[in-house]
Amino acid sequence: MNIEGILKKPNGANFHLSDLHVHSPADKSKKYEMAGVNKQLNNEDWCRRYARRIIEEAYKNKIEVIGITDHNAVEWIDYFNEEVKKVNPPEGQSEITVFPGFEVSTSTGSGVHIICLFNPGTPKGKLDEYLSALFEAGERFDSRGYPKITKKSCNEVINFIQENGGICIGPHALSSNGVLSGYGEQPRVETFTNPKLLVVEIPGTRSELTGFAKNVIHGLDSNYKRERLIATINSSDSDSLDKVGSRATYIKMSSITVEGLREAFLDWESRIRFKEELEKEKYAVIMGARWEGGGCFLSDQIAHFNKNLNTIIGGKGTGKSTIIETLRYAFNQKPKSPNAEKACQEIIKDVFKSGSTLQVIVYSPQFDRHYLIERSYPGQPVVKSIDEELLKQKNIIMEKEIVDLPVESLFIPEIYGQKEIYDISDDKSFQLKLVDRFLDEKFAQLKTEESNLSKQLKINKTDLINTLESLEKIEENNKELLEIREKKQRYIKLNIHEKLKNQRSYEKEKSLLKMAIKKVDDLRNKLMEFFDTLDMDVTFLSDRTIEDLPNKDLLKKGRGNLISLFRFLESKRAEIKDTIVETNNELTGIKKGWQPLYNKQQEEYQKIIDNLRKE
Repeated sequence: MNIEGILKKPNGANFHLSDLHVHSPADKSKKYEMAGVNKQLNNEDWCRRYARRIIEEAYKNKIEVIGITDHNAVEWIDYFNEEVKKVNPPEGQSEITVFPGFEVSTSTGSGVHIICLFNPGTPKGKLDEYLSALFEAGERFDSRGYPKITKKSCNEVINFIQENGGICIGPHALSSNGVLSGYGEQPRVETFTNPKLLVVEIPGTRSELTGFAKNVIHGLDSNYKRERLIATINSSDSDSLDKVGSRATYIKMSSITVEGLREAFLDWESRIRFKEELEKEKYAVIMGARWEGGGCFLSDQIAHFNKNLNTIIGGKGTGKSTIIETLRYAFNQKPKSPNAEKACQEIIKDVFKSGSTLQVIVYSPQFDRHYLIERSYPGQPVVKSIDEELLKQKNIIMEKEIVDLPVESLFIPEIYGQKEIYDISDDKSFQLKLVDRFLDEKFAQLKTEESNLSKQLKINKTDLINTLESLEKIEENNKELLEIREKKQRYIKLNIHEKLKNQRSYEKEKSLLKMAIKKVDDLRNKLMEFFDTLDMDVTFLSDRTIEDLPNKDLLKKGRGNLISLFRFLESKRAEIKDTIVETNNELTGIKKGWQPLYNKQQEEYQKIIDNLRKE
């Protein structure tokens, strides 16, 4: 694969801004604010247009995932699923994923609410089936059209939904209909401590909670003690268009599914971030890499790195150190110890090999741009610009021209091999250098300036050495060029080109004959396998089986057709086998007659090779 589509390859779990509590104007439990728009719920075209407006509003707020959660109803699910495919995502955004679901009021407490979400693409009919199972006789609304309270408890709903592949959220947990609204109420305690309830909604961040809510969420209240702390998220609970996506949560998922949500809620400390908590500072990123050519161990391999932690796992000899050392090589970095230097050189020389190339895509915060670093062994790294517009719009890497920037100016990554870590663990001077990072800003600035000057001097030295080496190489190349020209003239006189062309023709004939014989062998094996595995049993249509069936005469006729077919196939079996054997013998005879011609050509070809070696 080339470098263009590398960023479209999976790269593990990523944060997705999610609003998992979105209502439509059809939700009868909500006083949906229409902002002057006339509500036309009986007009299907109007419903579709309004679903589209909700999706567009979500895009404005950078939302990537939404949950549709009308009370006791799933009528608008199809509208959202259809309209989301018609709305073009804004530049740099991916298509919104829709989790279909609903919200119900349970018999727990005064009607504690529970959100039930299912995998994207779950049919509306299936959702309707789950909803109906929660209400007696399927009656979800009262005579006025308002949502009824299910007679099932919170725990019964949670258990039922999980058994059917869904996941539950405790919405607005601190409100009157939330799971934490009444302190010490036994049904609420049982619901909150249910290990299948993995997440609740809170109005702000965990750190902003106080009093009872803080103690419960942080596991400090013995009455609400859980085996693992519960996850918390923000959602809009939108009852108007302008609230869609107004409150949302970054959720880290490798796949946007119910299982992806479950993994995130179980590991919320690393996979859940509130808007205010997610790091906004720009930092240097190695986005991806591609190895190619030269017999490199990793040739034609690509890696789309995650912006967070990446872990390289594999047995001995699978290329872990090769990845680390070739990345170090691309950035022109030197190992920090003699042992590490030796190990690095061995990998570059013996594993990466001459002619191999590594391309690395990076983001440099210093220039606020993306670049492509390319280095072939034994050359120097080259920095190329990237089409930023194409990257932003389509996530495609398109290299442009070489830029006059040393690779060290983009950023300097810290790269350490396994042996290197062992060595520097005993190097106190190096450890002090690491501590220097945490000293005051002025000292750090001076160290940076000193480091930059030192690096520039090293760059200048490298450039001078490279220039001298290039001059020497030019002289060597000129000498080789003269020798090549002399050889070329001799080859022309000996008519080597035509003789080699004849050799290639014979080799092609050899390949074609081999292919023809193999074709016949393959056909024979497949046909024999076909006849050996052919099931010609028609007892399933025996007189006894069809005796009491109304159309047994038709079935008898069908049985006769099957018997005729099987007899025909069996009669042709020997004939087909003989024909294949005859064809194989003829092809073998052709090859036998051709072989002396080929041997003669090989003798002439070997004489040419021997003469060339003597010269």
